[in-house]
Amino acid sequence: MNSANNTPLVSIVIPYYNCAKYILETLDSIKSQTYTNYEIIIVNDGSNPSDTQFIENVLKTESKIKYIYQENQGVSAARNAGGHIAQGEFLLFLDADDVIKPTFLEKTLSAMLQNPNCKLAYTRVEFFEAQTGEWKLPAYTDFKNLLISNKIPATHALHKKVDFDAVGGFDEGLLTHEDWDYWIRLLKNGGDVIRLDEILFKYRKRNDNSSLINQLSANPDKNRRNWQAVCNKHQSLLLENNLGYVDLTTQNSELQNEKENLQQDIVNLNDDIASLKDRIGSLEQNNKNLAYQLSKNKQNQISIPALQSMGGGRDKLSYIYKTPSYKIIRGFRRLNWKLRGRPKKPHFNSLDDQQNFNEAFRILNSFAWNILSPIHILYKLFKRNK
Repeated sequence: MNSANNTPLVSIVIPYYNCAKYILETLDSIKSQTYTNYEIIIVNDGSNPSDTQFIENVLKTESKIKYIYQENQGVSAARNAGGHIAQGEFLLFLDADDVIKPTFLEKTLSAMLQNPNCKLAYTRVEFFEAQTGEWKLPAYTDFKNLLISNKIPATHALHKKVDFDAVGGFDEGLLTHEDWDYWIRLLKNGGDVIRLDEILFKYRKRNDNSSLINQLSANPDKNRRNWQAVCNKHQSLLLENNLGYVDLTTQNSELQNEKENLQQDIVNLNDDIASLKDRIGSLEQNNKNLAYQLSKNKQNQISIPALQSMGGGRDKLSYIYKTPSYKIIRGFRRLNWKLRGRPKKPHFNSLDDQQNFNEAFRILNSFAWNILSPIHILYKLFKRNK
């Protein structure tokens, strides 16, 4: 520990479980911190072989990162394993798919150092990836309010290593809500909590809905059972604070949070629907344009027998070469040859009249000729009136 010069060591503990897809972004966010006196501890909680190989390959070039591998025991056990070997005066538990903004450590640590009675400091949070916008968590007000429902996610609150040791870390018997239980035990004997009024933490809502928030929202019964386990554990504290009604209060609070999350999901879905409607409209218009062009091309197509009935092939080619439409086409061809450094090609003119017919047929049914057909129609009218 190095607190004498006001730059104490911060230990950042990252539980890692099958997060090869995200871990580099998390590590990059740590490396971009303006406060640089930190250590990183990654605890691999029994990831599959490929994700284990990935992180171990990364660590071959990251000698300063401490690494622990353990058989899968859950996120609480992983956090505890990292917390027990941490050398820092301060602790930050960070999930392997989340991101902290560059000034997170600097500002939360400064807040704690300026207030010796502060037990933890955290910031406002925003979602990213599958959902965007601020995570509207109610601010921490007092311990009694914390007993009603959690206000402080475990993944982004800076606190002291001595307090982690004093409460014995996270309860490894809790499947979820272990962060809520942890903060209750850490704050039950007093201490200030500082919430910085700035968004410095980004919580990833995964596109595959595998984030813990999504899992709990999809299974409200499981969510309630795990929440009740924490209430049962701290029943004496609830009674001491006259919170026997906390069951209904928290249920109402959770329903309100769920409602807000669903409303945000509806907004996102409406945006997606509007975007899809625009794409469908664009595709429908493209189909109409294509159908019109095909119809027009079909009308303009000339068969070889019909072409032969109009006179000799050489005469027909000679007529085509004099038209404004072909002169425009020829002009573009010359420009193309010049840009590509190719020699100018003479007009096609064969002794075999059938080949002349074939060339005339190719020109009259080409896309370029059909595009320029209005010019050709005007040319014919001009010739007729002349």
